[in-house]
Amino acid sequence: DATGKNFLDFTDFYVLPNAPGILNNAWKLTEKALCDSFCLERKAFVDIAMQSPPLMSRVFGNNVDKKEAYKFYEKRLAALSEDPKIIEAAHTFDSETKLVRPNKPKYCMCWFMELDDSGMSQWCLATAKAYAENPNIIPDIFGYIDSKLPVEALPDAP
Repeated sequence: DATGKNFLDFTDFYVLPNAPGILNNAWKLTEKALCDSFCLERKAFVDIAMQSPPLMSRVFGNNVDKKEAYKFYEKRLAALSEDPKIIEAAHTFDSETKLVRPNKPKYCMCWFMELDDSGMSQWCLATAKAYAENPNIIPDIFGYIDSKLPVEALPDAP
């Protein structure tokens, strides 16, 4: 930070559920988190996703047309808008429609990071909580992270 007393890591990332390669599955979002993130993102982002039939089908219902996909989107947004955690994380909640306004979340750059439910994300939260409750217990953070990193280099791209 500005005082030089604390190390801050601004490396923000998330790993898609079907990301190819040798990265351990502990780093990957679940398919549900991916789909929910799309439903909460800005409307322009949703509209772009609707332009790709494979992505539209994956996120907004299998083998559906655009009209059905938008219905799925609206239904899922309404369901997510009832979740207190989503409401708290949302940038804006419309009290008239009782819907989260699709936008970026309050504190993250996108919903994909906010809803990251990967094993690594869950481990980080649990480790931080345990440390906050008892700072005398210091886990082997680097050992755990190292155990989840690839042990071989990625193959060269063709």
